[in-house]
Amino acid sequence: MERLALTFSAYTNFKKILTGKHAPGSFQCLHGIKVLSMGWLIFANTHFFGLVFAESWTTKNLLPALDRIKLYTFQPILNAYLSADSYFMMAGMILTYSFLHFLNRKRGKWNARKIFTTAVHYIFHRWWRLSMVYWFLMAFYINFQPYSSFGPLNPRMVTDRTNCLTRWWKNILYINNIVRDREGCMQYSWFMACIMQFYCVSPLFLVPLFYFPLVGVSLLALLLAGNLTALGVLNNRLETTYSGNNTNNIAGYNADFNFDINIKPYTRIGPYVVGMLIGFILYRYKCQFPKVRFPKTLNIICWILAIVLCSTVAYGTYSKNMENGTDWTKTQTVAYETLVHLTWSIGLGWICFACITGYGGVANSILSWNAFLPLSRLCYAVHLLHPIAISAFIYDQRDTVIITDAELQMWWLSHVGYSLGTGFLTAILVEWPTRELEKEIPLQWRVWRKPDSVSLDDMKKS
Repeated sequence: MERLALTFSAYTNFKKILTGKHAPGSFQCLHGIKVLSMGWLIFANTHFFGLVFAESWTTKNLLPALDRIKLYTFQPILNAYLSADSYFMMAGMILTYSFLHFLNRKRGKWNARKIFTTAVHYIFHRWWRLSMVYWFLMAFYINFQPYSSFGPLNPRMVTDRTNCLTRWWKNILYINNIVRDREGCMQYSWFMACIMQFYCVSPLFLVPLFYFPLVGVSLLALLLAGNLTALGVLNNRLETTYSGNNTNNIAGYNADFNFDINIKPYTRIGPYVVGMLIGFILYRYKCQFPKVRFPKTLNIICWILAIVLCSTVAYGTYSKNMENGTDWTKTQTVAYETLVHLTWSIGLGWICFACITGYGGVANSILSWNAFLPLSRLCYAVHLLHPIAISAFIYDQRDTVIITDAELQMWWLSHVGYSLGTGFLTAILVEWPTRELEKEIPLQWRVWRKPDSVSLDDMKKS
């Protein structure tokens, strides 16, 4: 019982979170990408949450502020949803690499009982890791959101929070992006549902990938083709619906795009598949590629292509949003929306691949900076917390705000700091204790059942 109680030690968890030592064999560059992607997402949401996406009029100069869309430098803010693709790609890569190593260690040790228990643990592990913080923050949001803001801008009823009172069960089951999604609770948490859904179906591709690599790669290629087909069909239908007399119905277009395309698992799984393929390559070649097989010239060319691909999709919308820009044709829009996720994930995937295999150079040194590691451990809690914090901040103002670049930059820095602070408290009090409990409870069970089966080394490792 003493060891179980220690899992809730704030001091112990404080030290674990703040340690800057990378685990042996870990993909160090991913921590930097996670932190930078989260900063990008918070920066974009600072521009939109509570201002453009608000349930009360909060802004004095909203219409003039919207002219920022025409700026070249605003395009990455407008396309910050690509940060989700970064997480999907990295999640697919890490899972594939670790899962294939797991299968290699268990080769020849399978029977029906072992398969069943492993499958149950596989699902429970991810569900437990995601759910404890998720539930805690959902309960906090439901009960304390009405008391988070007291300014005159605070709406009498926040629809998102009201939906939580009756639709919370969809979030717990991770189906809030496919079942009555327009009546969602914490609607920005669609990302969580996608991650869980991808995780559950991954073994259907990873097991063939291990035992029959050609079959596994073929299945992943079919899945990617299905993803692109779904994107093409749905975007074509959306553009057809809002052509002609419906061209000016921007609110309806954005809502349909978000709920029918943007949050669906079958339209967002493409980057995850790219990550799975990269993870498979890393596993097959043990993260090392002899220099003679990968000449410097080819490495430079691949880096240039990766930067071009990422820049093209991040800034590509400028041609239609710029002052006196030309609206894209239906074909151009469908092509962009169909390929944007895949293009981004391929470009970022190369950056990860190069850094992991020793071809990252200065980029790898920056992304693998030890200071990113503690911040990376807070990204999950920060992802769930920062939209609540941003909306509460805006609704608590005593007067409608004036949007300026200086104001937005200061708000962004304050949102980052506040989200990291509250995320750190959430990690210490909820996330890390529950993840340590997952390790400790089975060990204590083994001690109780068969005391001799657990060695002192096992106790120390836990």
